[in-house]
Amino acid sequence: MRYTLLVFLASFASLAFCQTPAAIPHDSIFTTPDWVEVSEGERKGYVLRLTKEGNFEEDAGEDRQRPYRYLMGRWKVDSAAQTFTLSVDGQMGKSGVHRRYLQGRDFYLIYDFNSLEDGKLVLTDQLTGDQRVFMATERKEYEEPAMRRLPKPGKKQGGFKLPDGWGGFTGRASF
Repeated sequence: MRYTLLVFLASFASLAFCQTPAAIPHDSIFTTPDWVEVSEGERKGYVLRLTKEGNFEEDAGEDRQRPYRYLMGRWKVDSAAQTFTLSVDGQMGKSGVHRRYLQGRDFYLIYDFNSLEDGKLVLTDQLTGDQRVFMATERKEYEEPAMRRLPKPGKKQGGFKLPDGWGGFTGRASF
């Protein structure tokens, strides 16, 4: 009896883990290209990158209108492929996402699919009715956000130097 219960629990646990959203792969039609926004308005030229792991990054470019260049979060398509949701952490979105999208502590931008054909993605915002149109472009080499924030060596005048006595080779051996 004891072993039967153990086998049942192990089978149930493995079945539960197989059905998690992270285990379900996202369609490559969304994650293969970069999506450049072509709709008129302040977001024209924004680049939307979606990863297979369910992360997204919206790059506003060098000449951005919002307080920061990158908006990052998670993305999801519902099981019937009717809605497309971008979720943003409350701390990250509080200065760049309108409060109308706030649900609890996080922001959820929910869009209806209008069409997805010939490299063109058309979404309609459920709250405002605004339409966003994206064109698929060749994906550029992706650089992790943490790596983009690293200071570049040699930017300061004189470059990077260690102060004297901090362990550099002096040409003398000391034992």
